Amino acid sequence: MIIYLPNVAEQQLIRKVVGGTSSIRWCSSPTLALASLSESNATTLVWDFNPATTRSLLTALERSQAAGQAIRLLVRTDLSRLSSRAVVDIARAGVDARISLKGLDELSADVEALASQSPEPAAEFPIVSELASRRRSASFDIAVGAVMVGRRRVGVRTLSELMGLSVRTLEARLKAERLPVPEALLGWSLSVHTMWRVGVLRWSVKRADIVAGFGTCESLAGYVRRHVGARPAALRRSGDFTELLERFVSLF
Repeated sequence: MIIYLPNVAEQQLIRKVVGGTSSIRWCSSPTLALASLSESNATTLVWDFNPATTRSLLTALERSQAAGQAIRLLVRTDLSRLSSRAVVDIARAGVDARISLKGLDELSADVEALASQSPEPAAEFPIVSELASRRRSASFDIAVGAVMVGRRRVGVRTLSELMGLSVRTLEARLKAERLPVPEALLGWSLSVHTMWRVGVLRWSVKRADIVAGFGTCESLAGYVRRHVGARPAALRRSGDFTELLERFVSLF
C-alpha cells in the first residue's frame, strides 16, 4: 500500500490501523507516491486530493492499467467544484476507486476496508459516471456532492456545510436550473446507494439499514419509498440498480 497524506493527524490515525507493516510505503509528496506506484507491485493507493495533481494521478493510473497492474484507490477529499470534477475524471478512467470525505467519513475505517482481501466495490463512481454522461449543469458539483454525501442519511445542512455553501445558496442554485430540491437529491442518492447494496452487493436490508444510519429496516424502507415510490425489497424484485440509476439521472 502506498500512502500520500500530508495531514499529520491523519497519518497517525492510519498508523494505528496498519501499524508497522513493511508493505506500507509512506510518501511525503504526490510525486514520490506516483513514482513508487510505477516502481512497485503495490495494489492500493491512498491519495489526498489536490487539484494540481489530478492529471498526474490519472496518467499514473492509466499506465498501471496498461501494464496489467490493478490499483485500488482511496481518495481523501473535501467537497468542492474542483473535487467534483476530479471524481468525474476518475470515474471515467474506470479505476476501482472509493471516496473518503473530510469532515464526514472515518479515514481509519476506510483504509482498513481498502486493505481487506476483497473490499466491496463502492457505488459513488458508477453513479457519478452516469451523471456525467448526461447534461452538465452549472450545479453539477451539487449533484456529485449529494451522491458522495448521500451514502448515508444526512440533512441538507450537512451537505451545505461540507460544500461551503449556505442552505439558501444551495437551494437557489438548484431552483435556478429547475433541479430537484436538496432534500430530494439526498433522498434519491441514498435510495440509489441502497439499491446498489441490496441489488448488486446482495446485502440484506438490515445491513443496508445499519450502514445508511437508520434505526430499523422499516425506517429505511419507508424513507426509500417516500423518495422513489417503492421499498428496497420491491425494487430488488422488480428491477435492478441500473434501472433506478436511470430514473435518478433523468432528473437532470
